[in-house]
Amino acid sequence: MARYDRIARLDCPQRSHAFPAWLALRDLAGRERDPELNRRTRLRFLVLRPVHRLLAHGFGSVGKRSMDQQLACVRAELARLAHADRERRALARCLDTMASLSYEELPADLIAAGAMIEAAGHTYGAEEYYLTALEVSRRLGLASARLMAARSLGRVYGARREWTAARERLEAAVADAEAQGDPDTLEETLRELVMVLIEAGDLEAADGAVAMIGQGDEPAADGNVDGVRAAALCAIALASGQVERALESGWRAIERLRPGTPSHSRVLLDLATGFRRHGLREAAEACYLMVTRAHPDLGLTSEARIQHALVAAEAGDRPAFQLRREELASAQREMDRHRAAAMHIALSRGAMLVGDLDGARAHLHQASEMAREEGLEDTAADVETLAPTLEERPKAEIPANNPQPSDAVRSIAARIESLSQDLVPSG
Repeated sequence: MARYDRIARLDCPQRSHAFPAWLALRDLAGRERDPELNRRTRLRFLVLRPVHRLLAHGFGSVGKRSMDQQLACVRAELARLAHADRERRALARCLDTMASLSYEELPADLIAAGAMIEAAGHTYGAEEYYLTALEVSRRLGLASARLMAARSLGRVYGARREWTAARERLEAAVADAEAQGDPDTLEETLRELVMVLIEAGDLEAADGAVAMIGQGDEPAADGNVDGVRAAALCAIALASGQVERALESGWRAIERLRPGTPSHSRVLLDLATGFRRHGLREAAEACYLMVTRAHPDLGLTSEARIQHALVAAEAGDRPAFQLRREELASAQREMDRHRAAAMHIALSRGAMLVGDLDGARAHLHQASEMAREEGLEDTAADVETLAPTLEERPKAEIPANNPQPSDAVRSIAARIESLSQDLVPSG
């Protein structure tokens, strides 16, 4: 008899050497007997088949009747997922867009579906959706969608620690963003490149990427380039432990970026982290309040609310933490399940800091339930990491080894607190 345990493992083929959309199935490798993942990967593949048909034959060459017949077959398969399933809704939007022949909207729908798949920890399926979105956007000449797809690919390659591929995608995206002249898009794209380079341990390359902004032939963001550079330098300094330098760069960015924009809010979140490392709670809280009350982006406001609660827990202020925890519970209905699960993980840590172990267990249980129901592998990993610490009572005060703030740091903190009083309405 043949010894199958001696058969060499076959490497996965390159995407260009296999059938279209095959990467959507690659997350099954090593988990072939997982029935839920089998069902999901098959559905992801089926949704992409008509997209690749359009790419192969041309967006005006496939008849509507033929397309409707193919989409109807996919819808029948998709109906097997629960109606409230987030991924089902995202995949259904892709089908609806194709049915309506609104192909210019298709890349954004594919990217949104890829983000859902990525959030579940299935990076190859997400990669296939992002690559397909990139191909569609190139074919249709959609510059903004092409940029978003490249950024998404950079992020997923970074998550897999494929640093060269991540850097190539994000450098191309930064060049596109600079040519478009939108400071918010440029700042966000540059930030993603910088964070990938930091995670790869290449701080010199991160500094070099920032220095290149504004040096090309295209005009850079209508005079906002200094603010974009300063925001990126703040992130680099914070990641490398140079907190005072981070605060100085962050304040310079705040002076140059328009309040209420995503760029401005992300810098405020970085500043708050720096202030917390110096034990400057009031300044950190001022940053979080400015984000929550001045910016409509749900992801940024949710992060600010969560951190606003945690800074109270770090200081051992149980009443303030409890009040902010209740406010977050009220806001949970506005969040998707992945963001809500992350919130419960954070609040579990906060509850432990103030000695509320029952509350910590309750939050951890809710996060675990959401991870199980939604297939959120990253949340499940966080729950597994945090659970053993529940019986340990962490100290509820800010650690005593915070660096003593310099006069420059205190000055920046005072200016931030003053700015918050100007930007945040009272009452």
